[in-house]
Order: sequence, then C-alpha cells, then structure tokens
Amino acid sequence: MDFFDLTKNTGMMLIDVDEINKVDPLLKNILIPMLFACNILSIPIIILEYTFILKKALIHLNCKIVFGFFGFLSLHYSIIELINVTSILFFTHDAVVSYIYDLVAQCGPLSIVFLSVPMYIERNEAFRHSTNYESSGLHLKYFIYCIFSIVVGSILALNQTFQIINDLFTNSVWIITTALTSISYYILYKKNQLALNVERRIKSNLNKKYQLNENTEMMRVLLFSAAYLSCTSVFVFVIQILFKLEILNRRLISGFIFCLCSLFLTTFPLVTILMLSSTKKIVMKFFKRKIGVISVSSNVDLSAVRRLERRNETNIYFKNLREAWNRGEMH
Repeated sequence: MDFFDLTKNTGMMLIDVDEINKVDPLLKNILIPMLFACNILSIPIIILEYTFILKKALIHLNCKIVFGFFGFLSLHYSIIELINVTSILFFTHDAVVSYIYDLVAQCGPLSIVFLSVPMYIERNEAFRHSTNYESSGLHLKYFIYCIFSIVVGSILALNQTFQIINDLFTNSVWIITTALTSISYYILYKKNQLALNVERRIKSNLNKKYQLNENTEMMRVLLFSAAYLSCTSVFVFVIQILFKLEILNRRLISGFIFCLCSLFLTTFPLVTILMLSSTKKIVMKFFKRKIGVISVSSNVDLSAVRRLERRNETNIYFKNLREAWNRGEMH
C-alpha cells in the first residue's frame, strides 16, 4: 500500500498545507503561524507548571509518577508539533513527513486519556490504605501502568492511520474511557469525602485524616480534568462524524483542533496548581507579597513619619512609623 494514499484516507487529524491553500491561501498564513506560536509558548509553560507540581505539591510520590508522565506526554506533543510546524513554516513542505510528525505527536494526547486509569488506581490504593499509605514508599508498578497506557494510546493512533478498525472505534474508546473514569473519579471522591467527614468527627487517626484530606482534594482536581477531557472527547467525536459526512474539511479543521489541544495541555496543570492547597498557598503568598509591597508603599502616610536627617535617628524613625501604624494611618 502506498504510504501517501494513507494520508488521504486517514482518520486522524493532520496539517495539510496543500488542502488549506485550496480553501484560502490567506488562511494558511494565519493558521500555521498561530500553531507555531501556540507550541513555542506551551513548551516553557508546561515545563514550569509540571516542575512546580512535582517539587512543591504535597502529594504522594506514586501520584507524582503519573503527573510526571502527564508532563512528559504534554511536552512530547508540543515539541513534535513545533518541529512539524517549523518545517512547514520555514522549509520545503513534505506532506508525508508532516503526516509522520502528526502521527507521532498524537500518540501523546491519546495516551494522556488512558493515563487517567493508573491515576485512578493510585488514588484508590491511597483510599483503601489511608491509614498508612503516606508512609509507604515508591511503587514501580505505576511506571508499568503508565508505559502500558502509552502503548495503548500509540496503538490507537496507528489504527487511525492504517484503518485496521474503523477510526470511529478510536474515538469511541476515547469517549468510553473518559466517561468511565469520570464516573469512577466521582464515586471515589464521594467515598473519600464521606470517610473524611467521619474521621473528623471521631478523630481516631491523624495519618488517616491527612491522607483522606489529600485524596479528597486530589479527586476534586481530577474530577475537573475528567469533565474537561470528556467534553473535549465528545467534541472531537462529533467533529469526526462531521468529517465522515463530509460536512467539514478534516485538513482545515485539524489545525484549530491542535490549538485547542495545546490550550488543554497548558491549562490542566495550571488548574491543578490553583486547586491543590499546597501549591495554591505558595502562589497566593508570592502574589500577596508582591501586591503587599506595592500596597504598603502606596498607603504610607509620609506626613506622619519624620524624615531621617542623621543616622542616629533610626530609632525615632521606627518609633514614629509604629505609632502611625497603630493609629491606622497606614492600614
């Protein structure tokens, strides 16, 4: 089978400059630079976000393993797509090479969908062994689960290329997986919440209370991400049907889908940072310190504080400053 024929019959998203040119050459001049900007901005943002989560978030090491794979796959997608768009923008366009780049890149987002399964397994283990889970060490089985998720995502990406099974199968699996994990996350969240309420009343085990609190907080984050991912999956599934019905042009719409994908990959870790109390406190403390310096400097009543004329007046300066504060003139 001619590989180039696969690019015409594929069920996957791909950037096809020739097809975009047929619709409107001006559109290519807008869409390709927009994709380039999205990917070049997303790479440092993703690195900073996941580095912050892995270093500062007060979550178990096993949970950090899965987050590490989330970050790796997000970077994988952004870097490969950046290489692809750069070659289109600055070098001679090769449709087959571009197609290969798109195929390799899309293994990332498809694998991220299936990473929700090992994340659920890890959080469920944390719930079942909440009494002593925090003191347990690193479990290598989560590396295996995550690698298996990548293999499954890659197989589905290849299926969209070679059409071993109808490409709607891939999107159906995507939707079913996100739906099931969303339901599972919600059930586990409620179980953690109920157990935490009981533990707060009886106050029998501090370690258990801490672990249940961490679980409840993390499940709230994962519920949000699962809902986000489910909506994205349904949207892509509808788009795929419209492609099949030839209502929409696959090559044209794919570029906009890639932009949405970059948006999701950068906002998911940001939401995690803002919803986890341990990381949120650091962020809020940073901004309060910055805003506080501006606020204090702008609210100081300089008329209440005598200027320093000589160095030996330092004590008088601080005495007057304290009195001005106590009178409420600097609040």
